[in-house]
Amino acid sequence: MLHTFDLPKMKVRVSWMGSRSRNHIGAWVFGLLAVLLVVFGFTRFAYGNHGDQAFEVEKIDPAGLVVYEMSQGNGMVRMTHSPLDIGQSKDIFDADLESLIRGREANPFILDFAFSQPRAIQGLVMDFGRMDFLLRVQVYGAESRSPTLYESEYRQQPPIPHVEMNFVNGPPQVKRIYIEIEQLNPPDEVHIHVREVLFKE
Repeated sequence: MLHTFDLPKMKVRVSWMGSRSRNHIGAWVFGLLAVLLVVFGFTRFAYGNHGDQAFEVEKIDPAGLVVYEMSQGNGMVRMTHSPLDIGQSKDIFDADLESLIRGREANPFILDFAFSQPRAIQGLVMDFGRMDFLLRVQVYGAESRSPTLYESEYRQQPPIPHVEMNFVNGPPQVKRIYIEIEQLNPPDEVHIHVREVLFKE
């Protein structure tokens, strides 16, 4: 008995030999197990053993926003943000003020963080490009649907504005942080720069 199984970029042909009285159901079970073993081996070969390495995925959602997923600590962080014309999503987590992301034209520029596991986040540390801006941060607790709002205005900033925001009376466990960065008195072409984002725990 011969059967061919189509897999991504490969075909697996499995044959069974034996007496004609062999139970066909048993043969199919054996064939299915063989295919599963091949798929497992192919997956291990393609991706390797990366259990101790960072996991990163970046894609565009139907609304045109950028969705970036990465492992951080003991869980995953899903970041959704406005489109860029300079930089990559991961650049705001590399502890390097020289690297950055730049919004294509959004004002406000959106950063939306969702955590696979609630985290005890007590505040934010952020660095930007020089501008006068309004920073709005909505923090969602693990046990609440309504967020706690933090809002501050920053003017006459240095070349690299540095912001440390504490979540005073915020939720003990955070599941989502939604950030709006709005440039005040913007030029005709708005390009908001974000250099670094750090969660204070």
